[in-house]
Amino acid sequence: MKKVNASLKRLALVLVPILIGFTSDVFALSASQAAVDKSHEAVAMIFVPGPDQDGSIVDAHCNATLINSKTLISAAHCFVQSTVLRGAPFRIEVGAYKYIEKNGQLIRVGYVVKQKYSTTAAVRFLPGINPQNTTVPPDLDIVSVTLDTELNLPADFPYAELWSTALPKLDANSKLNIVSINYLETISNNDTKQFAYLNSFTQKNNQIESRSTARVAPGDSGAGVFATINDRNYLIGVVKGKASTVFGNWDVLVTAQNRLN
Repeated sequence: MKKVNASLKRLALVLVPILIGFTSDVFALSASQAAVDKSHEAVAMIFVPGPDQDGSIVDAHCNATLINSKTLISAAHCFVQSTVLRGAPFRIEVGAYKYIEKNGQLIRVGYVVKQKYSTTAAVRFLPGINPQNTTVPPDLDIVSVTLDTELNLPADFPYAELWSTALPKLDANSKLNIVSINYLETISNNDTKQFAYLNSFTQKNNQIESRSTARVAPGDSGAGVFATINDRNYLIGVVKGKASTVFGNWDVLVTAQNRLN
């Protein structure tokens, strides 16, 4: 139990800069549904070791999206101060929903991990990030991670396609959505990977502020943000978390644009 509590403390530490003044009461990615589409498999769970408040090394739980067998995109705050920066490995879990046949029908029984990997990696932060500082400016909170070991995934694995130029104006036709795996907030059921469209958002330079019906929760850090552009589905960014003032709160999403080329 001590190990679990330490892991939660590490996660809380990661989220502090984006939760100031606001306590979430949502259940994982709210107003969402099970992410059962084949394309959703590119979003994976990562466990990144780093120092807890008492100096012990514990895992931060974050999301990441695979764009090829050696590269993933996640939130920078998942990797700052991590031991990955000193050559330690981190873990990656890739999964999908499982179905069983019952009375002639396919029944979804929950999200299951199909492949587990442990690898060292090179982490590429955007200019302006101090990897030894836990505070990450919202517009810089996206990172590209190049794995030292290629993932042995099926030949037809649906890697996400990264949008790597300036974003066009997004609207309802863009079908902006988030895909997230959240073990901590879905502990009472097996629908661990969730998907939700965003219906109220504003683009601001390298960020998107969302006040949609669907809201993020602790544990959604690094989750993939997707949009339909020119009739194709692209990974356009990641979840940072929540921001708030005395007047309200909103979700903060960070866009890649041409900054990870």
